[in-house]
Amino acid sequence: MEVGKLMQLYTTAGAFSEKGKRKEIKELVGKVIRKKIGVNARHKTTVSVRYDRDIKKREVRAELQKWISESKVHAAVKGVLKRRARVVWKRNRTVANILCNHIAAAKSEEGECTCARYDLPRAEGHVVARIAQVPGVKELICNGKNITRPTRGTEGRELGERIFTALKAAMWDHVDIQQQDIQVERCYVQQTHASSAITEEEVAEVRKRYGHLVITPMDRNAGEIVLLCPSTYQHALKKMFIYNGAYRQEEVNEKEAMAAARDDYKKARLEKIAEWDRKGKVGCAEPTKTGSRRVARALNVLLARLPEATHFNMGVTTHLKEKLTQVERRCNSKKGEAMVLLRSYDIKEMFTSLPHNAIRNAVDWLLQEWEARGREKVSVSRRGREVVMNQRSRGKGYVQISFQLIREYVKFELNHTYTTCRGRLLKQIIGIPMGKNSSPPLACILCARYETRFMRSLGKDRALFQGISFMDDVTTGVLVDKRNEGSFRKAERIMEAFEECYGRRLVLVKTDEGGNTIDFIGTKVTATAGPIRFLITPQLKNQETIINRDIPFKSFQDYHSYSDKRAKYGAIIGTLHRIRRLTNAGSAVIQSIMAMRLELRRRGYPPTFFASALAKFARGTIVSEDSWRTLLDSMMVKYDRRVQSEGKRGRR
Repeated sequence: MEVGKLMQLYTTAGAFSEKGKRKEIKELVGKVIRKKIGVNARHKTTVSVRYDRDIKKREVRAELQKWISESKVHAAVKGVLKRRARVVWKRNRTVANILCNHIAAAKSEEGECTCARYDLPRAEGHVVARIAQVPGVKELICNGKNITRPTRGTEGRELGERIFTALKAAMWDHVDIQQQDIQVERCYVQQTHASSAITEEEVAEVRKRYGHLVITPMDRNAGEIVLLCPSTYQHALKKMFIYNGAYRQEEVNEKEAMAAARDDYKKARLEKIAEWDRKGKVGCAEPTKTGSRRVARALNVLLARLPEATHFNMGVTTHLKEKLTQVERRCNSKKGEAMVLLRSYDIKEMFTSLPHNAIRNAVDWLLQEWEARGREKVSVSRRGREVVMNQRSRGKGYVQISFQLIREYVKFELNHTYTTCRGRLLKQIIGIPMGKNSSPPLACILCARYETRFMRSLGKDRALFQGISFMDDVTTGVLVDKRNEGSFRKAERIMEAFEECYGRRLVLVKTDEGGNTIDFIGTKVTATAGPIRFLITPQLKNQETIINRDIPFKSFQDYHSYSDKRAKYGAIIGTLHRIRRLTNAGSAVIQSIMAMRLELRRRGYPPTFFASALAKFARGTIVSEDSWRTLLDSMMVKYDRRVQSEGKRGRR
């Protein structure tokens, strides 16, 4: 068959509605075309270039397409290759990438005090200081998320080499070209003003000056950087790992431990889930990473789709509004003057205090719930996140995992979880495996088992109790009758029983202040009575402190960070989408939007930049929502007032 007709078959694959069928047809026809002319029509010709403000991506793509047009391949194949040609930015190094040396410090066995020479803030006699407290450090270096400008930009020779490599990878000898033939002069633009971004040399100078200290990002605030005395850091590592009863030091080396683990992996026939990666190492692309990811997806779906679920687990934070709407509907169906008493808790010691038997029993409980309903296996897609509850295999694009294999895999991970600290190999013998893909679902399943047992113990009173949990955060509500004092006493008894439901090893710490308003996964939730309503107000990390001109959390890059403006727009618009998905009251967004605007101004963003991001966010998404339109009009933001239909939006 001629190449032109084969390409017609290739393009008609788009008429099929099923994604799998389209892919199958394109792969089949693509193989025939490749065998016939030696070019893969499905290949994406991609030029990857370090971000440089002097380079115009549009001109790079035009140069790439020009040489594809001049190649010897069939015209129909040229058209497909030109459409699939891409130019992508590679991000330069961040401030944290250059400054931080904590990974090397964690592997070192030396931990002597070296902070005597530094005049910096101290705690218990040793240096513990934020980077902002270090004298003489520029403000842009104080944000670890900022991207630095390299010493040497992308020169014409390097850009031409990357275009040449991409063309040869796509068309081999079908393009008659030498590297010197590529003209890249048009790909550069002369800037009228110098860049204000911080350079790699300036950051490297700070690292050299304080290289005798441990420099590390702060936990739960990745943009903040802390300088520590090595003795303080090593002492903390010892307390966390070496002196911790949950870890045991192994007498064998890493190679021998991995060999023993691989033997057990094969004996349990776990290669049916994923092959053992021979290149993997402890703590760095572990050999079981792929299998752990697939088992984690299966466990998450088994828990989320559990019929008649009486547990509180919420898979993603964006389901909060939907969950609370369901609670409103159930509570408002009751007679009398009802209200809900809210409480929030934090579960402590979840990952480090539980025996392995409790974890295995929790997984057994979940699988037995499904086995009682006639299910024995799931199919997990090799690519993507799809999990199918079926009895028959879905084909080569899926891995079928039986429940017995899931049990064996969890058992294997509990028996073979290792970490390294100060050059020593440690094995975790207590608690949920740390650092594994399966760790979060195992924690959620364990809590779900306790919650289900508690709800069943309430009998008919279970209709009064509602709960939502996300990892180690739990919020509960008890329905009471405002006119009946006994109803409040019963609610207190139910709450006291709930606080004991997780057993002795897990400790519930109350986090609310008792005003029927709680902080939960980045929001404030307030319960109102008559009728019962939950008001969700999104909370940004710096929302409470921005009024005092203090921004302790580094949520965004600074404006002068050396990155594409589209990346900065993306971060802002992503935050706006999160605010919109979480809130259920129009006026609740105003404070968060204003706080974000103030924070961006503090980070050097021009006022027009935030207005432009709001306009991009509003285009075709929120123009039909009165509260957002009122906000945009009050801020004098110009946006497209036309509302796109769902069909057009989906096709886009």
